[in-house]
Amino acid sequence: MLADAGPTGGFLAARSVTSVPRSLSVGEDADVVLNGMVTRYVSGDDFDVAGLTARLECSGVDCESMAQDLGADAAVQLTGAQAADGVVGASHLSTYLSGLQSPYASGETTVVGPIVAVDAGTGALTVLGFQLQPLMHTRFVDHRDGGRSAMFAQDLQVGDIVSAAGTYGGTPGLLIAESNVRLTQQDPQVISHRFGRAEPAIIVLGRPILTSGATRWDECGSATGAARLFGGEAYIYHLAIGLPALAVDPLEAAWVSINEGSC
Repeated sequence: MLADAGPTGGFLAARSVTSVPRSLSVGEDADVVLNGMVTRYVSGDDFDVAGLTARLECSGVDCESMAQDLGADAAVQLTGAQAADGVVGASHLSTYLSGLQSPYASGETTVVGPIVAVDAGTGALTVLGFQLQPLMHTRFVDHRDGGRSAMFAQDLQVGDIVSAAGTYGGTPGLLIAESNVRLTQQDPQVISHRFGRAEPAIIVLGRPILTSGATRWDECGSATGAARLFGGEAYIYHLAIGLPALAVDPLEAAWVSINEGSC
């Protein structure tokens, strides 16, 4: 179930609902791909992805690599085969903590940039003019110095560069963060599958980001122009929008990179 905001008055306004079966209608040893959250975790030999039981079937370094970020509430893509007992054996598993964008989450947005303020009461971070609000299940990971170690929300401080992925919180500029990764360096930007077109502005997380004649445009690395986005309703998989590290109001795009799904 996906929603753009938390429950109000005990009711949740869902944007989409997906029913997940307790078993797959495939034959034994059929290859399957599961995308979703780890909803139950005991060990690498016993965990659930989107409600379906799975286990790692790997060895050596590959198994260590797959298991290092695996845990409850991790967002994963799992490839493997379903055994006779109904358990999916994962021959490959990716967790979406190191990248800027999780490919399975519909409507996900990622904000990357330096923290300019931390709300001591709520834990919300201000980054590029957006408010990044963590929840109880939000995962925090430190990727500095080439490492991938868990950390706590209170470890973050003003000046740290973070990549926070999540969904729109219903209030302009609010991101409900599902994961928050501390990085060594990264160009300030916002990346989103979900945006609005209101030329010359792009609406992301309910906030307009203005483009101008000075905005640089590219599509999969090749130069393009604003007409590629605003000239119609052509399908675009996601946008990456470069922003100044110190946000101004209104937000202004330094560059826009278009991915129509083949980059």
